[in-house]
Amino acid sequence: MSSNSRTPTPYEPETHLSDPDAHDAKTPPSDALSIAELITDSIPRFDHQTLVVQPYEEEVQREQEFQRKLMEMSVDLLFTFYAWAARPAHENAVEASAFESRINNVMQAEKNQEMIRGNFAQFVQQINAAVQLLINANA
Repeated sequence: MSSNSRTPTPYEPETHLSDPDAHDAKTPPSDALSIAELITDSIPRFDHQTLVVQPYEEEVQREQEFQRKLMEMSVDLLFTFYAWAARPAHENAVEASAFESRINNVMQAEKNQEMIRGNFAQFVQQINAAVQLLINANA
């Protein structure tokens, strides 16, 4: 292998390596970074704490909070279901009777309102008939 076949680094232009006659070895190309600059430049550190660890810990925290809330909701649902399932039959019968009584009261109120509406409509018809008689008597 010849020395001209190596690949250039990101800091070296391709013509610098492939064409040995392009410039003198003592004068470095003007657009390429010098080796001294490459050595003295510090490479920025990879901030693993901010880029990897903190997002992971935040996601784990969110997942734990979700699991806790889900568990609380599940336990609450379980207790509610158990409480309703464990009600005595007598209590259920009393509640059903009270509910039926309220329904009957509503139905009775509807009947009373219908009767009052009918009475009011009959009254209005009688007043209209009386007014018509008065108009016809004066005419």
